[in-house]
Amino acid sequence: MKHLVVGLDNSSDAEASFTWAGGAVGSSGTIHVVHAVLSNDDRSAAETWLADRMVGSGIPSDRITGEVVVGDPADGLVAAAVRIGADTVVVGAHGRSLLEPRSLGKVAVRLLAHSPVPLVVVRRGAVPRLDATGTIVVGIGHSEATSVALRWAATEADERGMAMSLVRATGTRPLFDDAGLLEVLAYYLDPPTVREWAEADLAELAAEIERSADGRLRVSWTATSGRAGPRLVEAAAQAALLVVGRHHDSGITDHFTIGALHHALAHAPCPVVVVPTTTDG
Repeated sequence: MKHLVVGLDNSSDAEASFTWAGGAVGSSGTIHVVHAVLSNDDRSAAETWLADRMVGSGIPSDRITGEVVVGDPADGLVAAAVRIGADTVVVGAHGRSLLEPRSLGKVAVRLLAHSPVPLVVVRRGAVPRLDATGTIVVGIGHSEATSVALRWAATEADERGMAMSLVRATGTRPLFDDAGLLEVLAYYLDPPTVREWAEADLAELAAEIERSADGRLRVSWTATSGRAGPRLVEAAAQAALLVVGRHHDSGITDHFTIGALHHALAHAPCPVVVVPTTTDG
């Protein structure tokens, strides 16, 4: 994460994402702030407001730029990311309702399906801890989405001296994938077998990551039973980041399921990074 595009408005989640981005980008990175308005009539006041916020951020002027866009905020963020070659988009979770106080806002939902680069979703209260004291938790599934999430997380962990933790919830594999039927049968006939398989896979994966980083990375792993979403949230209780992957061509359907991804985004105590399979990692 060296060149970030950040969505900013007056919400507390957006303010949290802006603050988090400033702490995460480091001394050599850049931030491009996007503020969306409904019409050109609002542009002048919005540009003044945005300029004040950028100056007040304390980020050196040669490392922060901004723009006001008219129309849909998600479209403006995607367009900015493509135009300036950003490697990450950062937004607030924004979801608030009486029935679902921790729901996900419309901008974040749209970006889940359309952001061409990794998306970081931040809720208010998130603290930048992207240093050697922090851990990056990665959700492990059964597809290329897991591979891109792992590559992204390993790069960040290696550059920042952070630890990695791999988490897989067993018993969640789709029935009709390459080995799904075998795992479903084992789940009902001999449940401990599924966990043993998962533990063996995770141990091998952790060792492979450590070897590829020449021993610089510390990688732990956990195989747990139950629904993936809640298990990931539990695993991320003390994490700096929770990282999951998604298939870009199929929207937000992923190696966990739509429900699991939304649960993690809505309830994780740390920022959640969603990595599309189209990213170069």
